[in-house]
Amino acid sequence: MYLAQVIGHVEARMRLPGFESQRLWLLQPLDFHKQPVRWVVIACDCTGAAAQGALVTYVEGREAANPFE
Repeated sequence: MYLAQVIGHVEARMRLPGFESQRLWLLQPLDFHKQPVRWVVIACDCTGAAAQGALVTYVEGREAANPFE
């Protein structure tokens, strides 16, 4: 699990079935001192709780796919 700040959103012209209502956010990963690290990532907000400027956590890899099985 990683810490990130929401820095924007992505508009998608085409989406997979079941993802039409999900928002895509641009996340800037942060270290424990809230300093930017790595590159910006795109994440799907399945909870609907994120907002511009919010601090969020996210997962990558196999863990990220588990909620969709």
